[in-house]
Amino acid sequence: GRLEERLSGIMQRVDKTDKETASIMMMQNHQNIMLAKLESKFDSFESKLDLLLNCKRKVGKNEN
Repeated sequence: GRLEERLSGIMQRVDKTDKETASIMMMQNHQNIMLAKLESKFDSFESKLDLLLNCKRKVGKNEN
């Protein structure tokens, strides 16, 4: 009886830990997706900024 109770308690803690681990993994996956989206937007912004700066330099050279 007592051994079964201890084993049952251990199994409940293992199940709880498994659920928490699965939840953490889902959150990590969501964070990775969001990070990829942010990185893509940053790359797009960076290339637009480079284009804008190049255009500004060309206009500055033409004024001289």
